Amino acid sequence: NATPIFSNKKLIGYLYLKIDTSNSEKEKKNIAHLFTIGSLLCILLTTLALILLIHLLTGPRISNILRCLQGVRDGNLHSRVAAIESRDEIGELGRSVNAMIMEIEDRTTERDAAERTLRESEKKYRQLVENARDVIYIAQDGMVKFSNKRASEFLGYEREELYATPFEKFIHPDDRDMVADRHIRRISGEANL
Repeated sequence: NATPIFSNKKLIGYLYLKIDTSNSEKEKKNIAHLFTIGSLLCILLTTLALILLIHLLTGPRISNILRCLQGVRDGNLHSRVAAIESRDEIGELGRSVNAMIMEIEDRTTERDAAERTLRESEKKYRQLVENARDVIYIAQDGMVKFSNKRASEFLGYEREELYATPFEKFIHPDDRDMVADRHIRRISGEANL
């Protein structure tokens, strides 16, 4: 198609314009590719920025909790998570870790006190039994498992010899049936013998 060209209302010629559109489709595709790549880069950069921001905001607080837990693992029950004013999940985790450590500390203190009391009681009991004027020994499974000093003196055996000797040897033959009967009744739960 030709476009007429006029000058002072007089036709002076025609304009023929030919546009090569073969390259415009390639350019459209290139623009679409560039737009897609640009969009993906924007998404990637935004994601990286968010990850970095989250790391900067949460990393030190989580590291604080981990250092505290490592201290507890190494035996420091006085370790606490510091600066946990925030009301988010990390703050709640820090408060929970502190509560857990205090509970462990309380239980450990109670256990240590109970063990100390038990050791003191055992020491007193051991002294009482060892210094008793009566013969005291414990027999289990037919053998002497424990004896006091007086038992060794009275029976004329060293303790190691007592422990290697069946306890029925120390019972008069006339009393063995009675002792065996009482032993069986005691094991079955009978209290009054």
